[in-house]
Amino acid sequence: MVGAVIGWGRIVQHGLQGWRAEHARPVALLDTGHSLVEAAARYHHVPLVSMAGLRLLAREYGEVPTG
Repeated sequence: MVGAVIGWGRIVQHGLQGWRAEHARPVALLDTGHSLVEAAARYHHVPLVSMAGLRLLAREYGEVPTG
């Protein structure tokens, strides 16, 4: 699954590959039309958004992803 996550607490950056956080919470999932993604969004009470929506969330919460 692809989505937007906010993290806090102790955060460790792993080069350009990503990061780990002591605490994290999803804020949105990429809408792929797959039933498992839809179920995960309902479970976590987060919206399904387009890739453009994920980029907007990144601007709101932090860095804009590249690539």
